[in-house]
Amino acid sequence: MDQVSKEAWQWVESTEAGAITIDHIQTSYRLKVACHLQTWKMQVTEEEQEDPCDVVRKEGNFVGLTNLGATCCINSFLQLWFHNPIFRKAIYSWVPFFDPSEKENKTLDLLGMGGFIPNSPVGKLQLLFAQMQFSKRSCVNPTSLITSLWIDTTTQQDAQEFSKLFLNLLEDKLSLQTDTTVSTMVYDQFRGEYEYESSSPSAFYELDLSLGSKSDVTLDECLAEFLHEEKLEGTDQYFCENCSSKQNATRSIRLRHLPAMLNIQLLRFVFDRKTGLKKKVSSMVHFPFVVEMSNYVKTQGVEPSSLTYDLSAVLIHRGPSAYSGHYIAHIKDPVTGTWYKFNDGVVQKIEGTNFKLGIEEDLEVTKGSHGSSNAYMLVYSRRDAAKPESVPVCSTTPSLSDPCSVLPPWVQTTIFNENENFEAWTRDTASRKSSPCNSLDQDEFVPTQWLSSWLGNDEKLRPIDNSILLCEHGKLNPEKFREYKLVSSCAADELYAEYSGGRRLNINDLCWDCVTTTKCITSQLRSQLDNESKLIANLLKSKIDPNQPAFWIGKESLRSWKKIVLERMVNSERESMKVKNGVDSATNQIEEATISDLPITSKHKMERKRSNGQYNGSRSIFSERFDRQSDRSKFEWQVEFEKTLEWENRPSSASSLGEIGFNEDLLCPHDKLTADEGPRRLIHSAVWEILHRHFPEAIEFSSSEPPCEECMRMAEQEGQTK
Repeated sequence: MDQVSKEAWQWVESTEAGAITIDHIQTSYRLKVACHLQTWKMQVTEEEQEDPCDVVRKEGNFVGLTNLGATCCINSFLQLWFHNPIFRKAIYSWVPFFDPSEKENKTLDLLGMGGFIPNSPVGKLQLLFAQMQFSKRSCVNPTSLITSLWIDTTTQQDAQEFSKLFLNLLEDKLSLQTDTTVSTMVYDQFRGEYEYESSSPSAFYELDLSLGSKSDVTLDECLAEFLHEEKLEGTDQYFCENCSSKQNATRSIRLRHLPAMLNIQLLRFVFDRKTGLKKKVSSMVHFPFVVEMSNYVKTQGVEPSSLTYDLSAVLIHRGPSAYSGHYIAHIKDPVTGTWYKFNDGVVQKIEGTNFKLGIEEDLEVTKGSHGSSNAYMLVYSRRDAAKPESVPVCSTTPSLSDPCSVLPPWVQTTIFNENENFEAWTRDTASRKSSPCNSLDQDEFVPTQWLSSWLGNDEKLRPIDNSILLCEHGKLNPEKFREYKLVSSCAADELYAEYSGGRRLNINDLCWDCVTTTKCITSQLRSQLDNESKLIANLLKSKIDPNQPAFWIGKESLRSWKKIVLERMVNSERESMKVKNGVDSATNQIEEATISDLPITSKHKMERKRSNGQYNGSRSIFSERFDRQSDRSKFEWQVEFEKTLEWENRPSSASSLGEIGFNEDLLCPHDKLTADEGPRRLIHSAVWEILHRHFPEAIEFSSSEPPCEECMRMAEQEGQTK
């Protein structure tokens, strides 16, 4: 069954025949099924053509960011910073009065009333973060922030450069805030220090680690290479100010201070001197979930436990080129510890810790570590840093609740209005989708084949013939939904006026009988039979307790019971239709009867077999058996012979089994329990109860019922004659 048919009939399983309404009938005729051509979009603008099912945020989900062309790199960093509770709290606490970019903002006076519209990048980031946390959309648009940074959305940004420049911009803008938790946030979270032993300390926001020329490296090896002692010889000699000359020397980097959030840039994109262009280094890098940085910091007085870092994010770049590709962020929620994959507008929860960073990352790694040939940035959070629960800010965990008080009033008002407008749009769009394009009262059904011929300018076009669309009840057949189309009554008037034909079919010609009986009741019966069949199959597998009641059943009856039940229902429906149509079925059967249509009696069964040539002069083993019974009268022999031969040629198909009656396949020629155990088996009483509900007239043999004595006597006599 295709998807359209499933949608048309899915209501059947939960609806009784007496509860069927006109909506159910129209759904069965595919008049209520959602239009897969999305014709409802013709009534809206291009901007409104999103499907609400795709854009409504589900409870418990994080929000994605729209890719504006080549902004996947920026989206990855925005997700990374949003999921840092301290970073997000500082952005929420930004006050526009202390930002020089907002001094000329004419809406600044409306700040307390919620009418403020920010100009500065920090203000736009504040609103974007609020949307990411409280919007009812599954994906929000970062256009306002990105345009305020004067970034070309069609050009892919250098990940390392963007990260450094944006953090520098934030540090500069936030430094003017009076709240020290805001003004020093970038410094406290990201800034570390290292120094060359021959020079003054230098600040860093990221550690830039070279991957070298190896195809497979570890993070420890990269850190060791970054801190290794470098010899300054030859043209690289160090100029000594005391000697006023160049001297051989050594130089090394020493880490003095590490930030709460340690950003490690893996230098995937390096300059190729041969081509004069950047190229991507695809070395496999193995990195741990926990790294102990005390081994690399030389400052005295630092406790080793305070330099334990946990992996909190992995940013990757897919693609072979440094100038193209796609950026994706994998970030751990600091509250729940669950990992999520942020791919622009698509957000996925990652199950387990040994997650894949891409389809190409199917590799074996040691316990407690991961590896990637595409990771370009690793983010580690210091274990003793402020915990998320100690930060007075709304939980990072996805929320659809009203914005909490931590947001500035203007942001709360903006978010509230956006969500109200979005919900109104989703309701309106859902209403348009569920409504038919036109009223069905003004439409008629016309054969698809005829319309195709008409559209093809067929010169031999015949009158419109709707008889091919009718069911046995003289109505429109719901099973022929692919063979007709709906056209307006006005168009139908013109077609019939020019080409004639009939009868004309409209909404009043939908067949309730087909839907309620032929489909609904049959489907429900079939579902019931399937469930009962499974139950019977399980019961047949279990052993029968000799102390519990059991019953004999014909094996052919047991195999065919479902088919017999369905055939009975179909035949009953046909007989009912004959009565409705004024046909005297009994009279017709007598008038048109042939030998195959005679009532099923023993005599008629024998005559039927003879008429079908089944005797044809051949003799069965039973005829030979009775030939030897010379002491019996000819008449008695003939009766026994006919009974035995009739039993020998008993039907095996479900339809023929229905003729002799359910469970009559275990009868002997004397209408008793056959002595032959081949065609019968013992079943649980629970199985018999199920079958007896469908066949209350069936003959019943308990396990204690003895086989036919006459058959036993005949078998014994046959054995003696041999």
